[in-house]
Amino acid sequence: MADKVRIFETARHVFRLNESQCDAVASCISATKCSEKPSVRLIWGPPGTGKTKTLSVILLMLLMDTSKPRILVCAPTNSALVQLASRLISLVENFTKTSHLLDDIIMFGSDKLSSCFKNTDNDLSKIFLKFLVNKLDIHHHRRRDEEDKLLQKAQLVFCTPFQSIRLSNQHFDILVIDEAAYLKESESMVPLTIDGIKHLVLVGDEKQLDSVVLSPVSLPYNTSDYFLISRLLIPYNTSDYFLISRLLTLLTANFVDCSQGYVWAEPL
Repeated sequence: MADKVRIFETARHVFRLNESQCDAVASCISATKCSEKPSVRLIWGPPGTGKTKTLSVILLMLLMDTSKPRILVCAPTNSALVQLASRLISLVENFTKTSHLLDDIIMFGSDKLSSCFKNTDNDLSKIFLKFLVNKLDIHHHRRRDEEDKLLQKAQLVFCTPFQSIRLSNQHFDILVIDEAAYLKESESMVPLTIDGIKHLVLVGDEKQLDSVVLSPVSLPYNTSDYFLISRLLIPYNTSDYFLISRLLTLLTANFVDCSQGYVWAEPL
């Protein structure tokens, strides 16, 4: 409990987060402190409540953890991945004591991923695997081996769920999925099968961005069955707070547009 309070105060005073954001940070970080007990944490919030900001603080605090957990961060689209990585880099560079942590972060993916870099204010080439290997000036037949060495060395890895299959022979402690409502449950199983993962953090809002289902066989069924975060939220949506209260943190501050059918409940 003392650990959770300390994390909450750090998030509030150092990173200037609001109360619900601090609750989310404290819940996620404190859960990962127990290495023997697996955990699942959900962060849900409408547009404007700071999901990306909150998640970037969680990632930075995990990077700063002296136990050095390995973290796999996935997002269903390249643009979502780039946005989160850019926010994390800004945090790392703005805190001089943690500037060296950039060496522990790697992003990899298809060539289309690098084309999204122009939409950010940060130079993501400093963490992009392809660019890092290009700097080594090695023969093309050794590229794959060097890439694997860099991935193995990294403490935090960004990639899409599909690309995470490349990491199947590596060990990670924590899996974080951003925009989780857009990711169908079958797709989320790809990173979840990676060895060692004991802690899962899902971030998203199924009312803002849900999965795209085109199959005529699947369409007649309830769309909430398609993605993991929505199924985990079912107890909350049915008012069974006891089942979900230890997993879910609602981000509520700064949200003003209720036109999308958002239903507010009492804070947990």
